[in-house]
Amino acid sequence: MTATTLLLKTISTIRPHYFGHGKAQVRSYPDRLLGQEVVSVDVGELYWQRQLDENRLADLLSSEDPVGTDLAACISRALDAEAVGELKRAKAVLAEFSHRMPSAVEIVFAFRVISRCAVIASRYEEGFEVHLARGLVSTESDQYRLAAILESAANPSATGLGRCLDRLLPPHLPASIRAVVVNLRNDGELNQAFLLASLIRKRYPNAAVILDTSGANEQFDFGEWIPLLRRSTVAVARYLDYFLPRQDYKATLRALLDSVVAGGRPALDESGNGACFVAPSPGGQVLAAVPPVEEAFAHYVETLPSSFSAGQRTLVARLSPAKCHWAACAFCTINSQHLMPRGLPVFDDRYEKHFDRLARKIVKDGIESLILMDEALHPHVLVAFARALLKRQVSIVYRARCRFTEDLTPQACGLLYQSGCRYLGLGLEAASPRINTLVHKHTGPPIDHQQVLQHLEDAGIRPHVYAILAFPTETREEITATRDFLLENVRRFRYLTVSANIFHLMRGSAIARDPPSFGIEQILETGDVALVHRFVEKYRDGNVGFAEASAQQVYQAQFLPDLPEPATAEALWHFIDQTGMFYVQKVVHPINPFHAAAERRTSPLPPDFAERRYEPSFLFWLDHPSDHDHGVVCDWVTFNYVQVPSRLKELVFSFDSSVSLRSNAERLVPVDQIEEAIVAFRTFVQSGLFLPVAGNAFLRKSDGIFGGVRGQSGAMKNGEQAVEEGMPGALKSSRT
Repeated sequence: MTATTLLLKTISTIRPHYFGHGKAQVRSYPDRLLGQEVVSVDVGELYWQRQLDENRLADLLSSEDPVGTDLAACISRALDAEAVGELKRAKAVLAEFSHRMPSAVEIVFAFRVISRCAVIASRYEEGFEVHLARGLVSTESDQYRLAAILESAANPSATGLGRCLDRLLPPHLPASIRAVVVNLRNDGELNQAFLLASLIRKRYPNAAVILDTSGANEQFDFGEWIPLLRRSTVAVARYLDYFLPRQDYKATLRALLDSVVAGGRPALDESGNGACFVAPSPGGQVLAAVPPVEEAFAHYVETLPSSFSAGQRTLVARLSPAKCHWAACAFCTINSQHLMPRGLPVFDDRYEKHFDRLARKIVKDGIESLILMDEALHPHVLVAFARALLKRQVSIVYRARCRFTEDLTPQACGLLYQSGCRYLGLGLEAASPRINTLVHKHTGPPIDHQQVLQHLEDAGIRPHVYAILAFPTETREEITATRDFLLENVRRFRYLTVSANIFHLMRGSAIARDPPSFGIEQILETGDVALVHRFVEKYRDGNVGFAEASAQQVYQAQFLPDLPEPATAEALWHFIDQTGMFYVQKVVHPINPFHAAAERRTSPLPPDFAERRYEPSFLFWLDHPSDHDHGVVCDWVTFNYVQVPSRLKELVFSFDSSVSLRSNAERLVPVDQIEEAIVAFRTFVQSGLFLPVAGNAFLRKSDGIFGGVRGQSGAMKNGEQAVEEGMPGALKSSRT
């Protein structure tokens, strides 16, 4: 059958599957959810494969004229070359995600290398910066202003981003395309959507172009764009025919495609999901045959694709199309995307039908791991779901979201674990009752948050806490209370993690609609497309820096507790969060693997440490710029280094982890240098460059161990500090 519909995805963050196969191809298949023969092109996949092409980056580096001959510049160039040389291995770590869960050490290594390579790639792009968390950031025009977006769309070849997208679009696409669906994820991608629409219109001038945000970042209320786009209908209509901003499980899109593929141009009922910028066909009526959301949801569940993650067949789904049961938080815009009412607190007949459909899907497709995306299920519904799984003998592990509630008793948590629940997300937001009351988070009786966490811990469920710092009117003392609560529990429990977010004023939220009630004095213009407002509030400027530093402390405690790199820890969080690895990791591991890795790096050395086995971290060698008898062994994971005699290089890079340190020294080092090598190796282990092999009976860390070692070794620093101290330079800021 001839393809009728082209699906385009804009550029966003990296996905592990981008590197799990060969070069990305145009994919053609019958889309059961849409009921169309489609051609699918993930422009983001094409983009990231190009930006992280090790051969291309190596060629670009080799063509560079050296800028500066000082020590810092030399070291920076050497680190660039090392990063590009390791890029293939770093991408392989991501590619492995479908088959197994990469270790914490592997993930940090991949993040460090890919971050630096993204910075290198940015040097060779014109008009935009390569950005790990957002894909790209425009540097030639304001991607948050519609006028600038429309100006760029009028002549894509005049912009660096337009030329990049044109180069990425496959040259040979079917001539039979009648509809083009552009799907974006964040508000900063509207410029990409218009550029893609402009480019594709030249190939398919008669095709309907539809901008679809279903499945996009749930934090944004894309419906806020409708009035803005409406005011510029004539200009917008040059590129877009329709805009679908809400989540109705493709109900409107499916009906719309049926019509436009047949040659029609129906109007849309804007009280539902959509806006129309094209004149309806002669005699055209408002789009008919849009199924009810409940019916569309049933079709959505039945046609959901599955994929492998960490070796398990995984399904990302919802139990119900309903909104969050509470639907009250004044800072939230998630519920604005959903057309159904809020969820009930009881597992009624509708929930029974939804569960039955999902259970049949799980069994039919052999699903082993389930990620439930419902914003917040009532605890009674969650417990009933667990009972239903056990009654049907559906064997899975799963992740869900609820809230802090006294209903999470030891008995309830035990039942959840027995049914397969391994990860439960809970919204704390703030440790201050005043703040939570202000933003309508919780207005009932006080909750013993610590006790709820303990019940989950005792049952074996790994909690994830959602927190927000720097709410309007929040004092430094209140921020401190939230930070300290989070830090205490990250360190106390086996695998408690936190999303430590800084408050963003989301356009469309209850706070944005009534700012004075929340202490906000003024909302500042940040761009008419931006779905996050800047604002003025008397505590904000004085506290936001403190809140950001507090959030970084929390991320450091979670991911890099032994390394003094809070900003890097936060960037690492965004990387593992947005690649999706974090959520599977929480289901797979019973304890925090980043803590386990840090503990291995900081375990005290036993008296017989030379008789133990070790394995290298992700090491590389830098020649000393002025002393040819010495070099520097550096570690991508910890950023620590050790300066050593060049004669010990073979010991480091030919080390055999299957035998003891002493056996390696006897094999690789002259007899008269063995003891010197063992003494030097002590520093390697203390610096985290070599790790004790699992099974070595090392002691647990003691207080005061975290912080690294100095002297002949140290943490890699930035170039300027390195020159001053005579030490090797560090990787520069990753700009993430």
